[in-house]
Amino acid sequence: MTKLSAADLAKAIDRLADATGENPVAYDTGTGGAVDMSRTSDHRAMDKRKNKFNAQPVIVNDVLFASKAESLRHPQLQLLENAGIISELELQPKFVLQESFRDAQGRQHRAITYTADYSYLQDRQRVVEDVKGGKATQTQQFAIRWKWVIKQNPSIRFELVGAKK
Repeated sequence: MTKLSAADLAKAIDRLADATGENPVAYDTGTGGAVDMSRTSDHRAMDKRKNKFNAQPVIVNDVLFASKAESLRHPQLQLLENAGIISELELQPKFVLQESFRDAQGRQHRAITYTADYSYLQDRQRVVEDVKGGKATQTQQFAIRWKWVIKQNPSIRFELVGAKK
C-alpha cells in the first residue's frame, strides 16, 4: 500500500473534490472519528454540490477512496492478503481500452481508459474488482467500459462487489 505525503494527499483531495463536488471525509483510525477535510489547513473550501450517487470520498490511513463502500472493501482484502489467500493487492489499476490517436483532420483524441478499484492475484489468477454501492452506480458508461475491459482481457477474472444485481 502506498502512503501519501501531506502535500500529495492535499492534491489528491483537491482533485477528488473537483471531480465529485464533495468534501472528502477522513477517518482517524486512532480514534475512529471523522474529520471534516474542509477545515484542515491543507484543504481549500469547496462548494456543496452533491455527487449524483451520494458517494462521499473517504480517507482511511492516508489512502483516498471514492466512496465508503470502496473504503470498507479495502481492509477485507488486506486481511486476505495477510492470510496469504491473495497477493499483489493493487489499488486503482488502470486499463487502456483504446490508445490516443490523431484523426484525419489532425485533431488529437485522448485515450479511453477504465480504472478499477482493486486488483490482486488469487490462486495464480489475476482478479480485478469494482466495488458498487448499488445498481444505480452501474451507469451506461460503466457498463460499456466494463464489457470492453473484459473482452480485451480474457485471462483476467473481473468481479463486481457489493452491487445489487
